[in-house]
Amino acid sequence: MNDMKKLYIPTSTFNFNNILSSESISPKAFYERRGFGYSRWLEIPENNIDNVILLYDRPIGFTRPSSDIEDHPLLVEICTDEDFPQVAEGVFYSDHTIYLSPWRTRFIFFSAQDQHVALSLSDSSQETKLVEFYRKRLVVESPTVGNIPKMELNVGLNNEKIEYDYRINKLKGLLYGYYIGASLSSTPEVTRKVNILRELQDIFFSVLSSEDHFLTTVQNERLNILFTGLQKYNPLIVRLLELRMPIQEIEDWIKSGMKYPGIIDVEELIRYLRYSPENNNPAIDWLKEQQDVLQKQVRKVQKRLEPSAEEIIITDCRLSKISNKLLGERLENSLIIAWVNEVLLSRAYNGKISSFKEKISDEVTTKAKEIYKDTWEGSEAKLLLNQMRKYVRGQENMFRWDNLLVSSIVAVIAKGNDWEQLLAFMQSKSISDYRLAFAFYGELNGFANLTRDFTDNLLNVDEKGVDEKKYVADVYKELYGQLLGTDPTLPKDKSVMVDEETSIDEVDFSYEDQINEFLRDCGCSGAKKDISVYMEICVRHRGISADFLSDIKEDPRINSGKGLQKTVQKYLEKKLNPTQGKNRRVKGNNKDKDLTLFPKEELPDLKSLKKLRSSNKKVEKRLNDNWAYTAEGYDCMSDKHIDYFLHLCKKESRGESKSHKELLNLFTDELARRVEKELKEIRNEKKCNHHYRFR
Repeated sequence: MNDMKKLYIPTSTFNFNNILSSESISPKAFYERRGFGYSRWLEIPENNIDNVILLYDRPIGFTRPSSDIEDHPLLVEICTDEDFPQVAEGVFYSDHTIYLSPWRTRFIFFSAQDQHVALSLSDSSQETKLVEFYRKRLVVESPTVGNIPKMELNVGLNNEKIEYDYRINKLKGLLYGYYIGASLSSTPEVTRKVNILRELQDIFFSVLSSEDHFLTTVQNERLNILFTGLQKYNPLIVRLLELRMPIQEIEDWIKSGMKYPGIIDVEELIRYLRYSPENNNPAIDWLKEQQDVLQKQVRKVQKRLEPSAEEIIITDCRLSKISNKLLGERLENSLIIAWVNEVLLSRAYNGKISSFKEKISDEVTTKAKEIYKDTWEGSEAKLLLNQMRKYVRGQENMFRWDNLLVSSIVAVIAKGNDWEQLLAFMQSKSISDYRLAFAFYGELNGFANLTRDFTDNLLNVDEKGVDEKKYVADVYKELYGQLLGTDPTLPKDKSVMVDEETSIDEVDFSYEDQINEFLRDCGCSGAKKDISVYMEICVRHRGISADFLSDIKEDPRINSGKGLQKTVQKYLEKKLNPTQGKNRRVKGNNKDKDLTLFPKEELPDLKSLKKLRSSNKKVEKRLNDNWAYTAEGYDCMSDKHIDYFLHLCKKESRGESKSHKELLNLFTDELARRVEKELKEIRNEKKCNHHYRFR
């Protein structure tokens, strides 16, 4: 093996989102020909040969001219053992794509402002999905500006590698789609509950939007059926059925609204729909509560797919194995492999799925006929696939959804333009295993075009505990190895030229210190048995914070399900608010500084947020929690604190937080601008007054 070495690729921050959508850098000429992801690459003088990438053996400083676009210097550092051809002293070139990994890559910005702008723009790019993976590899440095040697190079376009990149992108989408589908899969029981609550929501809002708020006859009949179906999952009802209590007596109990935990008083909910205001309706509150409870249940039944199971294997840019116990006959495995390698990989099926749904439905049917050979006539596959061809053309409304393989491909062809619509559609058809469907979805879209909200179902390490981060790292390494045949990490005997940093599965041991200190000082010896739970939640929230306390109070694992010990709660409340209502002073530079100039736990009373804060107590609490949480890492009311607060609120408003939905669709970019302006005005005014007092 060759020695590991560091090489540097000069480029522009304009290309940052492009790089992290596909996790790779290609010669400029590849982008307009490759047929996926971004088609534009901004060229710079330090890397200006269309058919190759230039790599330097040292960090080089350079500048970018003023521009209407965000175009600033960026160096991409790679650690590699590949020997590249040399074009000049200290300069090498590659005529193929360079695939990155968080262990072997650093992004070097030349100023903190350049880095901040690039990250802000990445937030608004749905295809930029790997920023959190590389967060610890984003640095600010100032390389020395030197002379760039003159280079003349005539290298032809490597069309073979363009085709290779196309296949890698498709198969990377397939693999990640399969693992994400596994993480989203549920149980038939939970899927039925999802459908019931979704239909109840449609009926509730339909009634509230009508003039008289009355149920129609059809709605009333449907409501009774749905509530009866929902009641069957109540533990008390389940127990009564086990005792063989007549179903009629149970239904009479339900209708009478007996006051047992979880028993639904249907008549009361209907009264709420009729007489309560739309903005604050108890029936809607009940529905949201049921959805929250169900969401927790969904998380409990979801099982991650371990890479060691080897359910899906890619070898030499082809699917070589798929093993799903829910598949029927042996021919179904052969059919999946043929579809993946010979149909879905085709350039004919690249882009919006609805634009080629009829053509692909014909081709997957033809391919099935080839695989089944003599057994095709009279087979279930022939019946279902021909029915599919009519279904996707709108010639037939009915379809049998009990065959997982065919149902998965039909769902993707019919509803595969958007992953959330696809998931809801499959749930509505009582499908609860999504591995195959999202594998097909991932391949047809390709990894570069998959959106962050989809990949976050697996890759969002920001909200995961230590064990989950290790799992994500293991999945990442497995899939990287299958696709590219290499280890994305650094070898144990790597050259001393390469530093010891890791990324995805790195554990911040300062969190461990915080937990050990907390358990030592809280005065509750019984708390130590929950150390692993405390550690997981501490890492999730990047330290002991208001969110940490909120989560451990609600976590059913704490104290064997008996709830958080009062001693622990009081200790943490005191620790998190040690100076509330007090003024403290410290000495510095011969002047006292008032530490309560901007109290960390208090969000200022802003005109821009007045309407939002008064609309809902949960919204107000979430805003205050975000303010306190984001103040923990920065000086309160500093630019960094304000930026972090706005970033977090906008992220939750876009629905990118799994655990917090209070600000969903509420904290818009326009509102963020007004809040930022008002916060800085308040800060500057207080600073001015503060300066006057201590002159």
